[in-house]
Amino acid sequence: MINKGVLQSVINKYHLGINEDVKWNIKDKKIEVDFMTPTRDVIGKVTSTNFDLEDSKLAIFDTKKLLNLTSICNGDLLLELVKNKEIFTKLKISDLNFNLDYALSDPLLISKVGTVNVPEWCVEIDLEGDDIDHLIKAKSALSGIDNMLVSVVKNIDGESVVEFTFGDEQGHNNKI
Repeated sequence: MINKGVLQSVINKYHLGINEDVKWNIKDKKIEVDFMTPTRDVIGKVTSTNFDLEDSKLAIFDTKKLLNLTSICNGDLLLELVKNKEIFTKLKISDLNFNLDYALSDPLLISKVGTVNVPEWCVEIDLEGDDIDHLIKAKSALSGIDNMLVSVVKNIDGESVVEFTFGDEQGHNNKI
């Protein structure tokens, strides 16, 4: 049994309104879902524990349909899998009022998720009250701009300093 809210929370965290095809990896009551947006600009992993389903790898091809099916249910859901030889073919979802079947996909139809190489870096910044006031004033001056770039640059003495850029750092845009 799994609570409907928990199931929908896991799905919504990777779906983001656009991700349809993913693989669910369930092992020892823990689910992991690697995902990548169709434009390949967002890559992530969703994990959740206490996911009461047998160890399996499930190919979800139409996440929106799965969300629509689960939306009519209430409370705790009983999840069961139907297997044909070595491939899981259906996810059965039941509550007190409904018995639903969601057709699983062939795992070969699910796109592979790329990888991201993020360099490790650490910056410690000592900010005084005046520094914080200046940051607030800069943000307020460009209130319609949501971008802020934090970078480490060398000053004229060759020392590393932190530089805050509000606005788009390129082009003919307003920036501070």
